[in-house]
Amino acid sequence: MTAFEKAVQIARDNAPYLADSLELFPDIVSCLEHTAPEEVFSDLCAELPEALQDLNTEMSALRQFKRRAHLVIALSDIAGVWGWVQVTEHLSRIADLAMKRLLRAVAIEAGFAVEGTVSDNNPVPGLFIVAMGKYGARELNYSSDIDFNVFYDPDIIRVPDPARAERLLIRLTQSLVKGFESITKDGYIFRTDLRLRPDPRSNAIIVSTHTAERYYETLGQNWERAAMIKARICAGDERAGQDFVEIVLSPFIWRRSLDYAAIEDIHSIKRQMQSVKGLAGFDVAGHHVKLGPGGIREIEFFAQVQQLILGGRHPELRQKRTVDAIAALSDFGVVEPDISDMLIRHYGTLRKLEHCAQMMRDEQTHHVPEDRQARESFSKLAGYDSLPVFENELKQLLHDVHTTYNDLFPEAQSLSSEQGNLVFTGVEPEQPTLQTLTKLGFSDGSHIWRQMAEWLGGRIPATRSERARELLTRLAPQVLDMCAKTGQADKAFAAFAQFFTRLRSGVTLLSMFAQKPENLERIIRLMLASPRINDMLATRPQSLDAMIEPDFQRFDHTIITENYAKRRFEKLDFEDTLNAIRRQVKEDHFRICAGVLGGSLDNSMIPFTLTEIAEGAVARVLEAAAQVP
Repeated sequence: MTAFEKAVQIARDNAPYLADSLELFPDIVSCLEHTAPEEVFSDLCAELPEALQDLNTEMSALRQFKRRAHLVIALSDIAGVWGWVQVTEHLSRIADLAMKRLLRAVAIEAGFAVEGTVSDNNPVPGLFIVAMGKYGARELNYSSDIDFNVFYDPDIIRVPDPARAERLLIRLTQSLVKGFESITKDGYIFRTDLRLRPDPRSNAIIVSTHTAERYYETLGQNWERAAMIKARICAGDERAGQDFVEIVLSPFIWRRSLDYAAIEDIHSIKRQMQSVKGLAGFDVAGHHVKLGPGGIREIEFFAQVQQLILGGRHPELRQKRTVDAIAALSDFGVVEPDISDMLIRHYGTLRKLEHCAQMMRDEQTHHVPEDRQARESFSKLAGYDSLPVFENELKQLLHDVHTTYNDLFPEAQSLSSEQGNLVFTGVEPEQPTLQTLTKLGFSDGSHIWRQMAEWLGGRIPATRSERARELLTRLAPQVLDMCAKTGQADKAFAAFAQFFTRLRSGVTLLSMFAQKPENLERIIRLMLASPRINDMLATRPQSLDAMIEPDFQRFDHTIITENYAKRRFEKLDFEDTLNAIRRQVKEDHFRICAGVLGGSLDNSMIPFTLTEIAEGAVARVLEAAAQVP
């Protein structure tokens, strides 16, 4: 039995999607028996009509081509004729070919050009498409989404009706997405994901280069830089696209100079995923080979965080493929050769397992099946004759990867909770983060994630500055943990959010919380106990300065006398004296509230304390007024 005959049998017995494809396209099997798979794949590409077709006909032809090409790729994978690099390369070629043909078809349908004048390679001058993630690196999964952004240069673009330019471009992009995703009798081509575009909550699905440049200059985050490492122009106006990459994206991704805070924020991409429990007690059944401990994501982040730190000064580290990046880091001397070899080898194994999970039913899944029989089929697709051998080898692989991942920046404090991972990067919450939020006592983890992601994305005044966002990245797990400790996680977070979203600046406050986390916990408890304190601090956050004082918890006659001592105001003019007294009175009112709610000040003392404050303030105002000429 030849390798392909054996692969056909394994596919028919263990993967329903492939079994159906074998029934539909028996000619593919006969071709592979006497023709190299590279040649079979090229012949399938050549069979696509060259003449311009309408969008529906193009969609149908591409869907049939993709299904046939999928079978060639899967059988070559199972037979061991192609490794994972060749498999992902050919899957990416399908996406590139479909992207170019569909863009051309939708451009003609939208009236941007007419048959005979449209350029195959540049159907809409000024519009270009940037492939992201695994698509950008030409290493797509078997049933992967394709991540891409659509941009246009307003200085170049020409539309049939300039008054409706944006609407026309949005409709064109929607038609492109429909061309990929619509499910017909021939299936679909690829699911698409355009959520990695600049500020997806505010911007349309196509973004101008001017808008993108402003966003990346002011609000772009380090996780977005990591996502952009693999970016490439995959269709449209190649020249406009390359200009955008060189002028906008490259300076955003690759910073020649990084201060300590920026490096810490890059570290946080890894540290948010640093689960305390790790692999303790885990089971292979149901394990997520992409996001789980020891999975694909950990190897990718291992490379990316080091690329972001070093790549600005060392262009040789700017590799798109994960394995190429790890090899470059090893050549550069920051990753030991044995670690590099191990990660590259394990990455290839994990990618093969990912493909096996997906080719069973053409589903975008990354889990090892929980059902034992399904797991038997899974292991056979992966080339194992024994399920116990497969499970033992996978356990060792995951352990090796997770240990290496946790050893990266070992001195850095974890940014996860004791309950598990808290990852606020990306555009949607990941399941492990939602599970952690549930464990912490939040009833709607998605809402908490979205609010925290908005803060970290600079969408409120308090986090407009890069420094504020870096500080909040470090503090986010503490905020959530401390809300959970109150026993009323939802109410505590809502109270803190009401205060935090009303601040005009957050750097000073967040810096204090970073230095004195006990003050953060105290504030959360105070806000939960008293909406009045929430309002007081939102309008006058400088009152929190009182918490820095060592005697904040103690408030008596001696302290009041010192706060309003004459010598503290002697060198101030009248207006400055009034402002200083106002600040002191506000601080003292805050201390009284905090003292009562915290139990350090008896209610019976409040009238006497307020009277002493008033007497001290009035005395100083009278003295200042007497000095006015």
